[in-house]
Amino acid sequence: MSEKILKEAMTAYADCNLRDEEEGYKLRELDWEASELVSRDEAISIMHKALSNHDSYNAFDPECLSYLPEHAQVRLGRGNSVEIYVKREPSVTLHRSHQDKMLADEFDYYDNLGMYRFWWD
Repeated sequence: MSEKILKEAMTAYADCNLRDEEEGYKLRELDWEASELVSRDEAISIMHKALSNHDSYNAFDPECLSYLPEHAQVRLGRGNSVEIYVKREPSVTLHRSHQDKMLADEFDYYDNLGMYRFWWD
């Protein structure tokens, strides 16, 4: 697992993993994108830890990422709520059906980034 991205996510979602909620609210980052991509399985593991004080966050459950292709590369983020970006590659094509399966509120494709975006509220 990428310790660097785990550390970033733990800070971005500090309000969801620290016992001291007041401290968590001071540390959290509501506008964050991970500095590196991680595998789908790493993303699931990291988000379980980042959200360790909650079974889910808004409508997001880390296990929903298992609907992504096994070899998908994921950039974790927080745009006030959970958001993820998935790198588009010839072997990774996502559709609106993924949004439904993952219970995401938003699903977009950013051609200039070559990334799909999912967001949960």
